[in-house]
Order: sequence, then C-alpha cells, then structure tokens
Amino acid sequence: ETLSSMKWMISIEGQVVISPHPNFVAGLAAAFASFYTFNFEYQEEASCTLEFIQ
Repeated sequence: ETLSSMKWMISIEGQVVISPHPNFVAGLAAAFASFYTFNFEYQEEASCTLEFIQ
C-alpha cells in the first residue's frame, strides 16, 4: 500500500505558519524557503540529500 497525502502545512514550534495546501511542489518550495528564511540547519542525517535537492 502506498502512502499519500492530500495537503501539506508547515509548523514551527507547534504553531502552523502555512495553512494546508494541496500543491506538493509549492509545499516543497515553502519548506526549502523556510530553512533559508529562518536560517535553520538541515538535520545531519538528511543534509546531503536536502542540499542536493536544493
């Protein structure tokens, strides 16, 4: 069985900062933009993959 989602949202410290949205590409772009905007660091285990995608 394949996992799927119908909407995405971004939360920071338990607060939703971007409300649910159905577009995956926009969600991915918003996730990367939030790392850049808020100066977050990628988790060490995923940093190489995320930097490649970026």
